[in-house]
Amino acid sequence: MLVPRLSADMDTPWINPTPLEEQRFTPEGILLVHLIAYASLIMLGNCHGTGEPSTPGPLCRPVHTIAPLPTDVAALQNMRQFSVLFVCMGNICRSPTAHGVFRQRVARAGLADKVRIDSVGTHSAHRGEPPDARAQIHARQRGYALADLRSRQITDGDFHTFDLVLAMDYDNLAELRRRCPPEQQYRLRRMTEFCLRTSSPVVPDPYYGNAQGFERVLDLLEDACDGLLAHVQRELNTGR
Repeated sequence: MLVPRLSADMDTPWINPTPLEEQRFTPEGILLVHLIAYASLIMLGNCHGTGEPSTPGPLCRPVHTIAPLPTDVAALQNMRQFSVLFVCMGNICRSPTAHGVFRQRVARAGLADKVRIDSVGTHSAHRGEPPDARAQIHARQRGYALADLRSRQITDGDFHTFDLVLAMDYDNLAELRRRCPPEQQYRLRRMTEFCLRTSSPVVPDPYYGNAQGFERVLDLLEDACDGLLAHVQRELNTGR
């Protein structure tokens, strides 16, 4: 349940939801919650219940000091965000490549401030390491930068804070389903479900293969990221 709270300077009402609640608010819902908080501050204008405005103190200010709330729902639509988490086993080949490809797609679409992107592994063997050098080389040849990324293992909190958790293959999807709470399972999908032009059930692991394997990964991920971007744009436009 969301509880209206007061900002530190007590001038404006604000709401402090959990990350998931913040991401999944519709503009109408955000407006309603802020109006509730606004009403709470109005009631605080008579802190002592005397029927007369009380003297402003550290916990009570005159109502006229409260900034007006926005009432334009269209403006509140700009507050919508969407989050995507890419998952493979070690977070050094496929998922960071997906991260880099989709990050570029999102930036070119002008949505960098509206889409949160991250990548993780189901295992921790490479925690803190940069992406595989071969993955970086092949990605760089197509214009994708991966050098700033570092491997991490998925956490329980990730299942609550990302709108989509995309597995590269069935093995990693099974591990995600094993760990994910039942009420959050709807977030889990395979990356290749978003492919538009190619048909492949999985993004194969190139780690023990050759250069052709890394190129195949990029081909699949570029296609899937095009479909994923279209999906995210629809979600941002229509609300969730």
